[in-house]
Amino acid sequence: MSASLAGDGGASQGASGTTPGPKATFGCQVQRSTDAQQAVISQCAVVGPGGSNAPCLTSSDCQAGFGCVGDQNSGLCQRYCCQDADACGTDTYCAERPLRDAVTNAVSSAAASPLMIPVCVPAENCDLGAPYPCTAGTQCACKAGTACLVVREDGTTTCAVPGKGKAGEACPCAWDHVCSAAAHNQCVKLCPTSGIANCDNGGKCQSAADLPEGWGVCVGADP
Repeated sequence: MSASLAGDGGASQGASGTTPGPKATFGCQVQRSTDAQQAVISQCAVVGPGGSNAPCLTSSDCQAGFGCVGDQNSGLCQRYCCQDADACGTDTYCAERPLRDAVTNAVSSAAASPLMIPVCVPAENCDLGAPYPCTAGTQCACKAGTACLVVREDGTTTCAVPGKGKAGEACPCAWDHVCSAAAHNQCVKLCPTSGIANCDNGGKCQSAADLPEGWGVCVGADP
């Protein structure tokens, strides 16, 4: 998706003495087709200079391999991550965000729903011990409807909408659980490694290198 090629986008030197303009640069971009089907497509399109977190109006403002995401008011260039969450750098994670393009942001009652694309976005590195849901009158790190979740295999955390999976169930996982590749992509319960473990049915808290310091997962619980 990050491949790019150059095309001649400027005027050529001719008898009139015109000076060649800059060459347009093209890259593979995710777009929505403009026909009635409004299918999700990838095609070569003009790309710009914008790197990670650069302001943009459309993806043509962003470098190859980046999409412009946001709402009608503002947009930022973010790197595509597609199905490769490891493509995201430290302190970022792969999440879906609305593509900011002319079709997505058409101001009309008949406008298409936002096209969600996977891009690398900054992680908030929140505290897994933060309460959820946030009770009235309490100042919480995560806004209403979101919880502090582990979003990468290296233990990166951020505020996001939790899933429904509990221990032994399929991911995405509920709050105070984490999706475990070792458990065949099933949810396991999180627990603090110091103090009183919150494991059910006699389970014990086992520390894990891929979780934030002070956190582990419940193991050995009775079925």
